[in-house]
Amino acid sequence: MPYNPPLQHGLLTPYFEIYLNGKEVEDKLYDLVQEITYEDHESGSDLVYIHLTDPSLYFIDNPLIVKGAKIKIRGGWVNDVVDWLDGYISLIDVEFPEDGVPLIIITCMDESFALDKFDKKATYTEMTFDQLVSTVIQNGGYKLEIDSNAPKLEKSSERSP
Repeated sequence: MPYNPPLQHGLLTPYFEIYLNGKEVEDKLYDLVQEITYEDHESGSDLVYIHLTDPSLYFIDNPLIVKGAKIKIRGGWVNDVVDWLDGYISLIDVEFPEDGVPLIIITCMDESFALDKFDKKATYTEMTFDQLVSTVIQNGGYKLEIDSNAPKLEKSSERSP
């Protein structure tokens, strides 16, 4: 059965919701959003970029919009919204274009952002690669689950010409 996208007044209408520290943001933030982009990466961090203007300089100094703040973003179409990202603000860029209205670009990253917060140096010896990965993941406060049905990469001793 083909996908039937939700329509509002006969048009596809994009929709998104932003939650900071568990609470939905103020309406005035939504009014200033110029662009929102979601990147779902198969291998690597999922990212959301939020571009918003800040003519009154309200959000530049907002204590809720800081690196490391918990953020949840839902998006899609009106009446067809899904969770895009549940993670953290990983970067905040501010640009001052010629028109004088600051542009804030908020980069949000999934839970893998927490792995970037560790700055530990360690030496591991007499470990297999699997043991090393498991140790590093556990030291980061995560639990490693291995799918026994996942395809395995095997090195062949034969080489083709």
